[in-house]
Amino acid sequence: MKPTATTRRPRGLASAALALLLLASACLATLAAAAADVLGGQDAAAALGAAAAAAASTGSGSAAAAASSSDDFISSLSASALAGWQSALLRDQDLKYVPAAKQLIYACSGLHESHAHGGPGDAAGAGPALVAAAAADDTVAPALAVGDPSSFAYPNEADPSTANAFKLHSRPNAAKKIVLDFTGHTLRAGTSWGPLNNNGDVPIVTPPWSLDTNPAFSATELRAIVSIWRNVAEDYANWDVDVTTEEPAGTDDEADAWLVGRGVRVAIGDDNGWFGPYGGVAFVNGFGRASAGPVAYVFNPSPVGVARAATHEVGHTLGLQHHGNVAHDNVARSEYYMGHNQWCEWLVVVVLWGLYV
Repeated sequence: MKPTATTRRPRGLASAALALLLLASACLATLAAAAADVLGGQDAAAALGAAAAAAASTGSGSAAAAASSSDDFISSLSASALAGWQSALLRDQDLKYVPAAKQLIYACSGLHESHAHGGPGDAAGAGPALVAAAAADDTVAPALAVGDPSSFAYPNEADPSTANAFKLHSRPNAAKKIVLDFTGHTLRAGTSWGPLNNNGDVPIVTPPWSLDTNPAFSATELRAIVSIWRNVAEDYANWDVDVTTEEPAGTDDEADAWLVGRGVRVAIGDDNGWFGPYGGVAFVNGFGRASAGPVAYVFNPSPVGVARAATHEVGHTLGLQHHGNVAHDNVARSEYYMGHNQWCEWLVVVVLWGLYV
């Protein structure tokens, strides 16, 4: 739902500098989260193993239990999957284990962009520049001519009308849904996100995505939404999943309940200080999982940043890991591969389970 207004709280340059310092710090072993112990590295691998062993000892780790409790991440892990995720925890700095929720989460610092329009936690004053850049970049906002090679998605088709910006579907008849939510969202308290909320286990409010401080969607923003949808739809074009900007009917709670077992909502907008300086966050295997919302979050402000992070975070909800540069020659391994020329990495995909065409 799009509220009639939204209040953004600029914190000034001091907070922006602090956010950048936190982001740049080599000590990202834990997230800054209230009321939760969030683990990384060896501690996380050991805690995940202990949780899996406890589940197995009570019988909840059996195949039957996993089949009957699709919302239980720990019980769904086979021995080989457990070993794989423990290895990933030792390798990926942005992968964490949340003991209170018994869930793995990717908090993707490598995708982070500052909020140039003055969003919470970032410097104010550059809003017009960001809007102008979006309007001038023909890979992002304006409608593209038929056959324009700048379009990643459907290069031989014209853009849909911005009048349909919130009714776009890539495969409307597909049973699985990826909902790109630009209009604001409130997630109920009591989910696995609660222990990660800096404000406590209270509803998480995502304001509408915006390139400026005006809550109304401008023509430039509507064109950008169409382009973002096209990019994400192209990324998932090979699989039987509907990438859509049309939210399920009802309240946010009712729509989220409808998505359980069917898909995931990508809530796109400022984090309003509830999480931290990341491009996006998602629970591993959170696709269709009630305890995860099912919601993934994208905090980036720019259209390109939103499109990349949306595809990326949905990949995590499908169980995909980071696959960055491997160490070679004199180049050290990096968790993220940012691509080359006009191509960017979202995740290395071999198979997206459950999304076969």
